[in-house]
Amino acid sequence: MTNYTQHAKPSLKGKALPRFFWDNIDMGKTLFKRLSFLSIKFDQIIKDLSANAAIANGAGAKVNRINWILQNNANGYPGIETQRDILSARRYIANFSSLNFEASKQNRFVSTNELETHGFTDASFITALRQVSTFIAWAYNLEIPDRIKQIIESIHDDPKEIPADERIVTEDDLANNRSYRFPFIIIIDNSLSMGEGNTLERLQQGLTNLFHEISKSAELSRKMELFVATCGGEAKEIVGFAMIDRQEQQLDSLLLRPFGACKMADTIQMALDKLKERLDTLRKPSYDISFYEPWMLILSDGKFKGDMPAAIQRIKTDFPMLQVYARGISPAARMEALKTIDSKATILGNMEGFFKDVFNSLEKLRYSDPGGERVHLVQEQSFTDNK
Repeated sequence: MTNYTQHAKPSLKGKALPRFFWDNIDMGKTLFKRLSFLSIKFDQIIKDLSANAAIANGAGAKVNRINWILQNNANGYPGIETQRDILSARRYIANFSSLNFEASKQNRFVSTNELETHGFTDASFITALRQVSTFIAWAYNLEIPDRIKQIIESIHDDPKEIPADERIVTEDDLANNRSYRFPFIIIIDNSLSMGEGNTLERLQQGLTNLFHEISKSAELSRKMELFVATCGGEAKEIVGFAMIDRQEQQLDSLLLRPFGACKMADTIQMALDKLKERLDTLRKPSYDISFYEPWMLILSDGKFKGDMPAAIQRIKTDFPMLQVYARGISPAARMEALKTIDSKATILGNMEGFFKDVFNSLEKLRYSDPGGERVHLVQEQSFTDNK
């Protein structure tokens, strides 16, 4: 059995390739055929744009090629949204390719029900088409044809923002839950330099496991208030300070995609602003809720941008109680930069073991009170290298 394919002529390259793509995007009469065409042409376009890149094939090759294109394009550097969108489209197309491959091994096509079950709809296809079209228009310095604009503007499939009152811990929560609080800041470096191999996928899986373990502990989930931010391209709040049971939907849908430079200084400053707001609320006379010394966990390769000395000095001056831990998420991490934040910064060799160590350290909160023995992050299962 042969799955649907549509190949451009071997001679097609340069601006002729995206024009062929746009001219034929409507040729498939079914969603499956349109997705197949998108997948094939996306692969050809990425290879054409990165023809000068010495990137081996294999796992992560498409991400590496995309990162190379973003960093080495004659048309300059694209906007943050373009970077986000093309990496989102890559994941969407890769998921379809995997589904299609599994079906082909069984000598069959992917059914319409299977496509819908896995999130492949006409609306999601148009979203991916918009993302790919915006990227290749930038990369090839072309205008998106009007007929394509009409298609991609017909449906908007952007995720809806969760209402603010469903995303944060409200003051009613403080009144109803008098448990001691533990503010825990996690800053994740998802800049382009973190996009090599499967680093972000492993990091995302480790964080997801940690969140689920915390949520299963009745006592920890009442005390823990998480703040999660990323620093790829901009300082971005992912989860505001909240008890984990209020953030389950956002944490489950956490998707780490590499883009932009590492704006670590800006992200630290934003997190400190949010921490001050939270501690001020806990200290209000109407609540007067005690809290443990907060943690800040920074997961990065150390290739920082921004005024790091000012961010570090603010921690020392305004937040002396804040325990800061920095971990290198790459064998090539710049440890000298990470050690300006945390003198004991290490490179993680066992990410799964590290997150188990984080949870085991947090478990000590169950048997301690604020003002008592300090709760530290203790690493036992995760191999580290202090180079």
